[in-house]
Amino acid sequence: MPPKKGTMNPALAMWYAFWTWFHPHWIRFLLFFLGGVAKPPTRANHNVTIIGDGVAMGVGDYWVAIGGGAGIANRIKWLIARRRKIRTKWEYFNGGEVLSTSADWLPGKKLFDKCFSNGVRGCGKKSEVIVLMIGTQDILKGEVGMPEEVLKRPIPAPGEFYKEEELCQTVKNIRDTIRVLLETDPRRRVLLCDIMSGNGFRLDSEFAHVYDCVNKQIIDLTKAKNPLAVGPYDFGDRFPKWVHMSPPKVVGKRNVKCSDGVHLNSKGYKGISDWVAADIEQAMLQVEFTYLKGMIG
Repeated sequence: MPPKKGTMNPALAMWYAFWTWFHPHWIRFLLFFLGGVAKPPTRANHNVTIIGDGVAMGVGDYWVAIGGGAGIANRIKWLIARRRKIRTKWEYFNGGEVLSTSADWLPGKKLFDKCFSNGVRGCGKKSEVIVLMIGTQDILKGEVGMPEEVLKRPIPAPGEFYKEEELCQTVKNIRDTIRVLLETDPRRRVLLCDIMSGNGFRLDSEFAHVYDCVNKQIIDLTKAKNPLAVGPYDFGDRFPKWVHMSPPKVVGKRNVKCSDGVHLNSKGYKGISDWVAADIEQAMLQVEFTYLKGMIG
C-alpha cells in the first residue's frame, strides 16, 4: 500500500504517482484476461454485474497487485458461496470504470453500451442482478447539478421528498439508467448504492452538505412512496432496492480508506463486501424464485 503523501520523499512521490496511474490499468488487464465471459441466463445459470466508478471497479484494493481480483465483485462470490443459500450457478462481473460519472452510464453512452451490448464482453446485458455504485466522481468533478436553492435549505426529513425541479442532474441520470435497466429485462433486479464516504474521506470533509443532499435524493429513488422515484412505470416487486454503502461500523473504522481519501483499501473492500453481501444475495434469491414460479405456474 502506498505511503501517505505527507510522508513521501520525491522518489516515493514519483512511485506513488506511477502506481496511481498504473493500478486501474492493471485491474482492466486482469478483468480482460481473467474476468470471464457472461453466458446468457438460464434456469441454472445467472450473472451479477457491478457498475459504476472507481469504488465499483475496486480502485485502492491492493490485493490486485499480486493478481487477485479487485473490489466487491471479486469478494462477494466467496462470501455468498459460503452462506449456501443460492441453489444455482452465479457468475460475478466487475463493470466499474475509474473516474466515470453518472452521465457516463446513461443509455447511449460508451460505457453503458459496452457493458449492456450483445457483444462477448456485454456482461451487463446478460445479468439479472445489477448493482449501481455511481455519484462519487460527480461530486469531485463538480458535475452534480444541484440547484443552489436546494443547497441553501436543510435536508428534508425522512418520509419527505424533493420536488422534480429540486432533483440534481446526477440523480436524474441515475433514475434514467435504472428505468432502462428494469424495462429491458423482466427478471432483472437493480440494487442502488448510496455514495460511499465516511469520517476522514474527502467527500465527508470537503463536500459534506452536497454529499448529504445527493445521498438523500439517491436513497429516495428506492422509496416506493416517492412519486419521483422510477415512474411512470410500475415495476412491482422489482422496484430498486437501496444498499447502504456508508455504514459507520465499516467506513468509520481506522485504516480502511485508500491514500487518495476517496476509495477504500483492501481492508475496506473486505469490510464493505461483508456488509453488502446479504443484500446482493437477496436479489439473487428473488431471481431464482422467479424461475421457480415459472416452472410451477
